[in-house]
Amino acid sequence: MFAGAAARGSLELRASLDGAPDAGRRIEVGAPAARVSLRARPLRPVKGRDESAELEITVLRGDGQPDAEAARPVVRTNVGEIADLKPLGGGRFSARYLLPKTRFPEVAIVVAFAPWPHGSSCDGAFGVATIPLASSVSLPGKTEARVSIAVELAGERFGPVEADSEGRFEIPVVVPPGHRMATSIATDRAGNRRRKKLDLQLPPTDRIACVANPTVLPADGNSGARILCAATDPFGTPVKNARLTGSASAGRLEGPRSLPSGVYEWELAAPGEAAAGSLVELRFGFPAGGAQSKERILVELVAPPVATAELEVSPDPVFLGAKGTVRLVAKDARGRLVKTRPVLRAARGDLGPFSAAGDGGLKAI
Repeated sequence: MFAGAAARGSLELRASLDGAPDAGRRIEVGAPAARVSLRARPLRPVKGRDESAELEITVLRGDGQPDAEAARPVVRTNVGEIADLKPLGGGRFSARYLLPKTRFPEVAIVVAFAPWPHGSSCDGAFGVATIPLASSVSLPGKTEARVSIAVELAGERFGPVEADSEGRFEIPVVVPPGHRMATSIATDRAGNRRRKKLDLQLPPTDRIACVANPTVLPADGNSGARILCAATDPFGTPVKNARLTGSASAGRLEGPRSLPSGVYEWELAAPGEAAAGSLVELRFGFPAGGAQSKERILVELVAPPVATAELEVSPDPVFLGAKGTVRLVAKDARGRLVKTRPVLRAARGDLGPFSAAGDGGLKAI
């Protein structure tokens, strides 16, 4: 497992009073959590035998103790699914990892991000775990009739079994990820042995996983999201100095930056203008891992927050028993109109529902 956290720092506060010595104190600023620990049980689940694995997720402080105030982490994986994420208390969480239905061996890369100080923050701690998914299969073949066949694979020996009268055989084997070649050993009744290399003809696998937070941003040109990606070799070992690619359909994407823990980081700045409900499509790839090593993340854009609101009543004053019009105009920090659904109450009298005004504001009678 490899992990890390958002950068921390320190701030020095000093106070001066007439006639008294200066007082000072240095305090730590930034996320208290240092990393996210992930552990799977069983450590090496096998396709064709296991359907799921339990995930133990712990958000840890710098001293190695669980962070009891940690927010719910965001957890993603490149293959399979994450289900039933729930808090256990004291900075601990649990989830189920559901193995993919495919039968070939591969590596599941599980990435987790614990935001701080709130769930929509792009600061926080992260962690990555690799889960090797071996595959339990029957390896078929054909040789001479009635010979004994065994297979050596990844340091393990399977068999022997005896070929039938036509030389056909099947040997149950467990194939771990990354091992594309095996060796068959045929022994005839006279004790003569013949070794032969076997190409298991395994397909390439997805070797990149990414997590982003937050995945909902106001289209204000300022708000941002953080994306963390991890890439591995076919055996599940993190790849250092990997050349990853990234693109965004809107906004500004900066990166990647290589972090000491073998993780790669991007930052997304939201576009300045976009229709509420539109999506930013983020795409990341690991070309050295093959065309299938790619990730796609969607970030939803919402209306920016209201910075100012103008409320006008016409006529002013409104006499008792008469009708008036209430007009509301809400704008963001850039002075652009913001669509809102306000709740407005009057101490006396009644207000009708708001409707769109011609200038982009709202009006009620």
